Amino acid sequence: MNFQLNKGRISVIIGRMRILLLMLLPIGDTLFATPAIHALRTRYPRARIVAVAYPTNSGILRANPDIDEIVLWPTRQTWGGIRAALGIFARLRHEHFQLAVEFSNYSWWITRLAGISRRTEMDLPRFWWILPGAGKKWRKKHAVEHYADVVRKLGIPVTDMRLRIHTTPEEEEKAEEWLRKHGVAHGEPVIGLHPGG
Repeated sequence: MNFQLNKGRISVIIGRMRILLLMLLPIGDTLFATPAIHALRTRYPRARIVAVAYPTNSGILRANPDIDEIVLWPTRQTWGGIRAALGIFARLRHEHFQLAVEFSNYSWWITRLAGISRRTEMDLPRFWWILPGAGKKWRKKHAVEHYADVVRKLGIPVTDMRLRIHTTPEEEEKAEEWLRKHGVAHGEPVIGLHPGG
């Protein structure tokens, strides 16, 4: 696999790509990144695309056909010890990913430890998290566009901005069972409210 640097963009020339997505994000942001992931899959239909995600947001990606595999990042609730954590890096290095797409901010160190030399990340204004006036224009842009820009840096257009969430047959069966249990007839309109969402 060859990479060409052209005006600061990485262009991939032939072969089966191995792409790592760093998706250490809240649930909503994970959903906002799905148009960018779909554009990446459209550009590289034969690529192996692996996402690193938290157990809490992995459900958004679980049945997504644009992703081949999800590697769960250890959290306080799922911590399996230092050996298990080091095993994740060993596994990522073993895969020999050619590109890291860093949707989660400040995850460059994971890319580095995984031995991935090419990366694309979100452009963040300096001190945006601490200075009230920093990045005013950046803050007015929707998160879907910010995540799309990560992929656009690779020269890949992101034009279809539809959010993508897919369900498994097991999840659909559980939902049908829950509706039946609560007396909701098939085809009856259901309104879901998520206060604070």
